[in-house]
Amino acid sequence: MNGRTASIAVIAASAAVLAFVVLDRTGALRPERTEAGPEYIEAVRGLYLLELAEMEFGFMESKTVKRDWWNRIPFDELVCELEVGVYYTVRVTAGIDMAGVPDDILRIEGRRVCVSLPAPEIVNTVVRESGSTWIRTGGPPRNWDAEVAAIRASLEADAAAEAEEDAIEAGIIQTAESVAAAHVTRALESMGMEEIHVSFE
Repeated sequence: MNGRTASIAVIAASAAVLAFVVLDRTGALRPERTEAGPEYIEAVRGLYLLELAEMEFGFMESKTVKRDWWNRIPFDELVCELEVGVYYTVRVTAGIDMAGVPDDILRIEGRRVCVSLPAPEIVNTVVRESGSTWIRTGGPPRNWDAEVAAIRASLEADAAAEAEEDAIEAGIIQTAESVAAAHVTRALESMGMEEIHVSFE
């Protein structure tokens, strides 16, 4: 073999190696997967994603009611007044319940995968009293037990609703989406996926 023939052989071999590297990196030599196998679906389902983002808020809620001491004598001087005030700390959690999620949440093309997840929502709200609670009464003596219990229940519900609204305004749903996307991406990357797109319905 003369020098020219050897050079051509070296160039041809180099070109073949380069072509192999390029084809391998682009995935052309790998078998194309077009269906999401159960292992990929279960990898995403197994994340559960129930608690993704949490926010805590403090509130002071109060309510005042007035009742006649005796309904048959509705005089101003016989009107009784009750004021109840409670301090609350409320923890709001947003997440995704993966129970019952269908198999078509994944669409795979080669090493590219698109994942469609349920939209995050508020999954838990915990209300607890904090600080001093006050109960003030005015007017003639009256038994306020039933009213106090009803007011406290109403104030707790108000605090929970207010905290959930504030959490949504503060971006708890968007935070939950970001955390969920990061979890899913890491799980699928560990299984060999190279391009991962996560969306929420």
